[in-house]
Amino acid sequence: MASAKIANALEFIESKDLASAFSDDPADLKEALLSDTYKEMIISDPDVGQEKYDELVKKISEIVEKAEKGGKFEAVTDLIDIRDATTKGST
Repeated sequence: MASAKIANALEFIESKDLASAFSDDPADLKEALLSDTYKEMIISDPDVGQEKYDELVKKISEIVEKAEKGGKFEAVTDLIDIRDATTKGST
C-alpha cells in the first residue's frame, strides 16, 4: 500500500471504471488507446507526451497485427460432448 501511495498509483489501482474499461485483448487495448478519453489523458501526462503516445500506438498496432496472424482462440461449447444436460450432471 505504501508503495502504491509513493508511486501515486492508488487512483489507478482502485478505479472501478478503469478496471472494466477494456479487456486485455490487443485490439481492445488499441481501441482504448485511440479513444479520446485515454488519448488525451496519456498525451497530457508530462512523462509521456505526443511523441511517446505515437510510439505506443505504433507498438500496439504491431502487436494487434501479430495477434491477428496467430489466430484467436474461441471456445466452442459442446463441440464433441453430445450428452444432454441431465447426463452431464452438475459439472
